[in-house]
Amino acid sequence: VRPARAHQEFGAATRIGSRQEFQGAERALVVAGRVGRRGDAAREAYANAAAIQHYERLATVVDGVDRARALLDLSGVLELVGAWDRADAVAHDARALAEERGDAALVGWCDVSVAEIARKHGHYDDAVALLERAHATLTRHGDDAGAARALHLQGTVAAQQGKLDDAIGLYGRSREIRERTGDAAGLAALLLAFRLMLMWLFPKRPRQRR
Repeated sequence: VRPARAHQEFGAATRIGSRQEFQGAERALVVAGRVGRRGDAAREAYANAAAIQHYERLATVVDGVDRARALLDLSGVLELVGAWDRADAVAHDARALAEERGDAALVGWCDVSVAEIARKHGHYDDAVALLERAHATLTRHGDDAGAARALHLQGTVAAQQGKLDDAIGLYGRSREIRERTGDAAGLAALLLAFRLMLMWLFPKRPRQRR
């Protein structure tokens, strides 16, 4: 997490030379970093309630692109716990802020987040449109992780629509990027999605007793 507002205050204080302002800005920088790390740690430990609290707090102490990132992280956890409507609203807030600040790659990630929520609502056409736009944006700005994620989710939408050939092709394109970049976590998530697709499309029949 890069707390922009705290950095700005820190820089201003050093220019002004006020010890009180310097110390206040320094404290703001430390607090923002600490809150962000706590949120990340809670999310990685699946302590979703704690992660939500930390990201909510972080969004109040940072500004600009950093606030957009905090909101996007918050949206991701809300989506995991099933609070889809709030997750969607927060992701849209993050997107608006990222667009305002001119961070196109972050706008692409926000589109990915909104698309995943649309997919879970069964709004497949909306999800596909968002993912195609996100993939184009993220590819244009060299964000391999984001582009691979967009392709991954496009594959999942195709699988849910019964478009097996399309799903396999999209998963394959995502795999190529993740193998090239050494994204082990992304490859593991992709493999799981592929297995789930096969289980859903070709469910095992119970064996009949002889």
